[in-house]
Amino acid sequence: MSELDVSSSETTYRRIQPVLVVDDPKAPTGKRASSAAFNDDNDGSPMSVYLKSIVYGIGCDKSSVADGKEKGWGVAATPVQKFLDEEQRVKPAPVTNAKIPHICDRAHALVVGDKTSKKRRERLAKASPIVYIVP
Repeated sequence: MSELDVSSSETTYRRIQPVLVVDDPKAPTGKRASSAAFNDDNDGSPMSVYLKSIVYGIGCDKSSVADGKEKGWGVAATPVQKFLDEEQRVKPAPVTNAKIPHICDRAHALVVGDKTSKKRRERLAKASPIVYIVP
């Protein structure tokens, strides 16, 4: 791990489209992200997440991550250690020049690594309960 990587004790938040929120009786909240929620962006850039410690440090909370999203969008929580276990790296990447700023831009980070393995995405999904759903 380089000095620019996020600590293994951190937790990430990821916005999840309603269609990718699935029921799972084994998840602490009864819902989790589907494996399809753990792909890199369509343009090839690494997957985006938000760092929990920074989200709370700037006076926000898990619901803030979904600010501006429609009813049914979820927020999944994934421990950074789980990403490390799956050969992924989490790197801080605060957004500083967005055309439309988001309240959590300072907490933004990227998950870098090969996500082509369906089994890898399934293991990440099972470790990512939904902790908030936009009402």
